[in-house]
Amino acid sequence: MKNLKSTIENILDSSNCNYSFVLKDLSTGEIIELNDKERFNSASIIKLFYLYEALHQVDKEVLSLDDIFLLENKEKVGGAGVLNMLHNNLELTLKDLLILMISISDNTATNILFDILGKDNINQSMNNIDIKDTLVARKLMRVIPGVYNYTSASDTAKILEELFTSNTLSKNSCTLALDILKLQKHNESLSRNLIECSNCGKLIGHLNTCPSCNAYIGDISPKIVEFPHKTGEITGIVHDAGILKVNDKNYIVVLLTSDHEDNHKAKKIMGNIGHLIYTHLKNGDIYA
Repeated sequence: MKNLKSTIENILDSSNCNYSFVLKDLSTGEIIELNDKERFNSASIIKLFYLYEALHQVDKEVLSLDDIFLLENKEKVGGAGVLNMLHNNLELTLKDLLILMISISDNTATNILFDILGKDNINQSMNNIDIKDTLVARKLMRVIPGVYNYTSASDTAKILEELFTSNTLSKNSCTLALDILKLQKHNESLSRNLIECSNCGKLIGHLNTCPSCNAYIGDISPKIVEFPHKTGEITGIVHDAGILKVNDKNYIVVLLTSDHEDNHKAKKIMGNIGHLIYTHLKNGDIYA
């Protein structure tokens, strides 16, 4: 574990960004933490906390996944998503909104959920499960100077563990949460290189021909490594957090970063870290 920790730390230090990192083995509890309590502007990582609260309210029968809500022009905002381009009074179920919020990071869906769930309810639920460094302060794309949503890698790891383990949610809700996170369409950061050759199982990233078995990717179906996750990005900020499955074991991986001069370069660095982590776990030498 020590070698992997120092390697990741060196990569991040050399990138001249601020960072907060957690890697946790969910079967043993062994953990790597780097600046894990530091608070960051959450960007779209905050949507994980919305997802938890929505499923919590479903479990309490305050809401149903089949409840229908109308898309109103006043809720439409820019940034990620498609709802701001669709017609007024479109009917959407609660489940629709959750899928849109997570899979394509739809900001309008998130703001509709802000009203449905209630800011105070989200924050109170976080407090109830001992999440202390996260705050839902405002809607997305509705700028209030000096007011922003924030979280830490430690809290993000905690909410992922709650979504995975059924400690405070029903088993059905945890299963649904993971199914929705698996629909993630933004895979440019930690998971950018986590693509395997379906012929031999070796990582190929974005190569067109597998270097191990010479299979042409156009003739086979590349396999994306299982990593139900959520990303977040605004200018200078790139985050990624999820549950990486390797050798039938599950690991929470959270990397929050800020102060980048180039977000595209930051995503490449995160992709290298994701590849490094996966390789160590696959080889069974994370504790070396």
